[in-house]
Amino acid sequence: MKNRKTLCSLIIVMIYIFLFGITNTVFAEDYFLSWTPSATNIDGTPLTDLAGYKVYYGTTSGGYSSSVDVGNVTSTKVGNLAKNVTYYFAVTAYDTAGNESIYSNEVYKLIPDLIPPTGSFSINNNAAYTNSSAVILSFSCSDLETECTKMQFSEDGTTWTAWENYAPGKIYILSNMEGTKTFHVKYMDYAGNTSAKYTRTITLDSTSPVISGVSSSNIGINKAAINWATNESATSQIDYGTTAGYGLSTALYGSLITNHGITISGLKPSTTYHFRVKSKDKTGNNTLSGDNTFTTAIPPDTTAPVISGVTISNITTTDAIVSWTTGEASTSQIKYGTNSLYGSLCNPDNNLTTFHLLILSGLTPNTTYKLRVMSVDQAGNQGVSQEYSLTTLRTMQPETPARIMDLRVRPGSSSKNSLILDWTATGADGTEGTATRYDLRISESKIIEDGITPLQGEINFSKALNITGVKVPAAAGSSEYFQVNQLSPNSVYFFSIKAIDEKGNVSPISNIINGDNVPPLPVTALLNGFSMISIPLSPTTSNAQTLLSPIVGSPVVIYWWRAGSFIPETNIVPGYGYILKSPTDNAVLNISGTVITDTSRAIPLQAGWNMIGNPYTQDVQLINTYIRNIDTGELKTYENAVIAGWVNNALYIFDGAKYSYVMYNNANLRIWQGYWLVVLKTGRYELVIYKPS
Repeated sequence: MKNRKTLCSLIIVMIYIFLFGITNTVFAEDYFLSWTPSATNIDGTPLTDLAGYKVYYGTTSGGYSSSVDVGNVTSTKVGNLAKNVTYYFAVTAYDTAGNESIYSNEVYKLIPDLIPPTGSFSINNNAAYTNSSAVILSFSCSDLETECTKMQFSEDGTTWTAWENYAPGKIYILSNMEGTKTFHVKYMDYAGNTSAKYTRTITLDSTSPVISGVSSSNIGINKAAINWATNESATSQIDYGTTAGYGLSTALYGSLITNHGITISGLKPSTTYHFRVKSKDKTGNNTLSGDNTFTTAIPPDTTAPVISGVTISNITTTDAIVSWTTGEASTSQIKYGTNSLYGSLCNPDNNLTTFHLLILSGLTPNTTYKLRVMSVDQAGNQGVSQEYSLTTLRTMQPETPARIMDLRVRPGSSSKNSLILDWTATGADGTEGTATRYDLRISESKIIEDGITPLQGEINFSKALNITGVKVPAAAGSSEYFQVNQLSPNSVYFFSIKAIDEKGNVSPISNIINGDNVPPLPVTALLNGFSMISIPLSPTTSNAQTLLSPIVGSPVVIYWWRAGSFIPETNIVPGYGYILKSPTDNAVLNISGTVITDTSRAIPLQAGWNMIGNPYTQDVQLINTYIRNIDTGELKTYENAVIAGWVNNALYIFDGAKYSYVMYNNANLRIWQGYWLVVLKTGRYELVIYKPS
């Protein structure tokens, strides 16, 4: 084996290296090297034991930081070389004994970087708006081969700033003109490659919204609505408090609007509040209004007036003065009565005052009254006192018994030849004490007081027939009655009564009442025989034979009263009364038809007896009907017609065994029932019945 020194001396051929191939990778380049093989030793002898070659390289001439043993080849690839860097190469040969030659000639190569950098940037973190010309630019740049080293800017894409060192961020001052700004950035890498132009926009708006129309409304005890407008869309918020220092704020309403409205709640009643409104536009420009105020409402008054000092004075037989005071201005009213249910109210005084005085009048002498005073304040709160009582003074009673005012025929008491009279006992002295006896009179003429000249159809009290057997009077206020017998049929009677005391003093004449005798034929229901009926609907047919034969058989025997006699009837009219003969006691008027919807029906009447009924399917109170004089057109309520003497004050019916009557003020026109009604005047009249509600 030869040593290195001997080998070195044999090498006489220098190694020439040729570059002939470039392959790019992502971060580095691959280069191919080739050289002429060694043929001799340094001493000129043939090289017979060549083992291989080593390639040395580095970034400084003669200073090789890397080497690679490529074996016995004359070309190789050196990879992973950085771009834009100059590399220096040399090769050595070595024999099988490990002897290595000196370095070959040195070659070098600049590895070029031809790929430009890429990047992006943002203005104020990609905000769409800014209210300041000073913006923050954030940069991002990357380079595949080397690194980003420079950057430059432009606002118009044509005029660019000088290149400056790359940095991740920068504060940049935009031109002051407001509006949309278009900004451009380019990057440069270490090899001088420049990137494409990157563009972003941002709108510069440094003008605050203009606030107008600040107002407060809907002010309650603990809230108020605040409204205002802005000339551009902006947020809404209010600072408020009991001083101009505010101290409180509403929640921010972040929606951008031009008409603003916020209700402040949780306020104190009867308190003045200061407030200012504020709005911020989309760019962040904020504006404040001036100071404004509103005062919350006074809480509603829910406290009733306090009543005190109730005084009852100047009590007479019929009057008393009641006075009281209240803690606040209020009205005046009294409820009163003979028991704790009261039932009466005095005329109120609606003036608002703290001193109250009302006069109770129209009271009954010698009577104890219960009362409470009441006052209502302006807010409608009512104060009511405790219960008080007063007793009116007694009246000086006359020596003569008082007039009997309620003589009346007992409803349902009449039979064919009798009736019962009811009245309230008077006293020996006015309405006090006990009278000694009664003087009851009867006449077929109207009874009037003695000393008055009677007209046709009238008779003085003392000339009327005296009815004997009336019992001795009871104490004043007691209920009295007497049955009058042996009345004649088909007659109208008038009754009146007087009371006489132990001294012979006689009361004035009582009220005058009259009672008719029974009608000419005893009928009411469908009995075995004749019954009085009326049809309360429009039947399917008006023909009496067709309508009634299924009920009472054929032929139908039915009459209507006209001009003092019964007339056989062929057609049925709702609201008229009829006499119908039934062969049994159990016939039922199961007639069908149509309900009458007319608001009123008129039933013609004649002087004397009339047969009437109810045309509707509900009972009708006789007192709610009317009598019309057809000749004059005059219309009176039934009551006024009785008072005027047009008609009798009773209706007559038959209960199956006896006749009875019912007074007009208690009479109901029942469905299916026929009645007798007496007209006392000559002429043409009609009964007007209104449909019950």
